[in-house]
Amino acid sequence: MKFVKMFLLLIIALLLCSVGNIKSTKADGGIFYPPNYYSAQTTQKAFIYFANQKENLVVLTGFKGNAKDFVWIIPTPSQPEINKGSIDLFNNLAEITKTDNGTDIIYSGTSWGLSGASKSTPVEVISEKTIDVYDTAVLKASDENALAKWLTDHGYSFPPEQSPNLKNYVDNGWYFAIAKIKADLISSGGIVPELAEGTLTPLRLSFQSEKIIYPMRLTGIALMQAAPASVSANVSSIPITLYVLSDHKTEQKLLVTTWANWIDQTEINKLNSNLDANVISEPKLFLTKMSNAVDVKNINDDFIIGAVSDNLVYPTPVYKTAGFWLENLLFLIIIPIIIIFIPIPLGLIFIVFILLQIYVKKKWLYILGSIYQILSCFILLAIIFTILIESSSDLKELWFSNGFIGGMMAAVALLILGVYVTVKMLKRYKKTFSFSNN
Repeated sequence: MKFVKMFLLLIIALLLCSVGNIKSTKADGGIFYPPNYYSAQTTQKAFIYFANQKENLVVLTGFKGNAKDFVWIIPTPSQPEINKGSIDLFNNLAEITKTDNGTDIIYSGTSWGLSGASKSTPVEVISEKTIDVYDTAVLKASDENALAKWLTDHGYSFPPEQSPNLKNYVDNGWYFAIAKIKADLISSGGIVPELAEGTLTPLRLSFQSEKIIYPMRLTGIALMQAAPASVSANVSSIPITLYVLSDHKTEQKLLVTTWANWIDQTEINKLNSNLDANVISEPKLFLTKMSNAVDVKNINDDFIIGAVSDNLVYPTPVYKTAGFWLENLLFLIIIPIIIIFIPIPLGLIFIVFILLQIYVKKKWLYILGSIYQILSCFILLAIIFTILIESSSDLKELWFSNGFIGGMMAAVALLILGVYVTVKMLKRYKKTFSFSNN
């Protein structure tokens, strides 16, 4: 693209000379699978919108493995509402943050549900819902061992030895959103290819929270489970991408900020269309994209997303860099020089006509020079307008790259100078020959 723009600017310079005047994954929580099976998470992507102490979390995860049945557990600090998410949401986020280089776009997905849950003390079943390919439920428990037993009794592949890892959540009164693939899809084999390697329909969870939370502790535990040697080497780290939308810039210590900027109502409306509701109400918010391949051994707690007070945009806008202005200054100086000293020196001819008009008082010379000057001004004006109209679709991008501002400033300055000289010569012509006629 840069080469194309540089080539366009070169063409502009030559035109000026010729007239002489011139844009896979289930994230969050833990996925546990039956003995002798595995389902490694190959990537995690998540979108978080946080406002008024309410978090909307959309989770997308990629799989690779041979598990036909597993449980996905997402702990939340308050009772969550579970809804279907959209893969298009992540495609739009990739487009907004300009990171869709062919690897960020997810073109298709499948979805699945959870059945047979019942109330079992001390485990309370708050709600059950089938969402796309998932059977889902929201649970609350007063004992971690009872919760692990409930999961096992109801067909969820949760290792009983992992129950101590639920204790901290249970003790703090957290809720558990759980999901598994619907039994009929597993028995029919229709979902097996997606489970072997691919993506499934994202889920959206909404819940109250004092802080922005991305539940990762169970993910770390699940990924540390025994897996075949051919897979374990690939799960020593997991690529994670978080998009956080809030009223300020955010950060997470294990992730690297790769994009951060304000987004406006137009972009927010696109995201809302992917959420099947006007979840996002503010007209302007700050979107932060954070990514990294996180070592599984470092995932020992949930991610707390903190605020960054400076709200600095990243990457730094090009117009705030010294190189950008030096490049434009170079074009501002070079283009007029090229116009005058090219092999066919039409710019130099323009200057010669002016000198002859000043020192040689011949009527035919004034007429010929004036015609040349007027024609040059009109041609240069036409070229400027043509460039602006033809590049109107990506003018903003073109304007901030490859010395375009400097080149256009030089063209406009030459146009103004040409008009000024032409008017002066016409006035001089009228005055000179009116006097001689008298």
